[in-house]
Amino acid sequence: MCGTISLIDNLYLANLDLGALTSVGALILYNNPALSSLTGLSNLTTVSNGLWVFGSTALTSLDGLNNVSSPIAGLLEITAIGN
Repeated sequence: MCGTISLIDNLYLANLDLGALTSVGALILYNNPALSSLTGLSNLTTVSNGLWVFGSTALTSLDGLNNVSSPIAGLLEITAIGN
C-alpha cells in the first residue's frame, strides 16, 4: 500500500493517470480546478485513512472511485465539485 498521495494547487491538472495504484493510505485532492475526471483511479480498491476532494470545480462525477470496495476508515469529505 502507498502512504498518502496529495495533489495540491495544480491549476492545469485535468486528469489523473494513476492506473497502477490499487491501494492508498489517504488521497488528498485540493484546489485542482481543472481536474475533470477521476477515471485514472479506476484500479483503486482500498483507501484506508481518508479521502478528501476540495476545490475541483470542473469535476462533475466521482466515476473512477467505483472500485473502492473496502470501507474508507478515515474521513471522507467532498466539497466544491462542479455540477
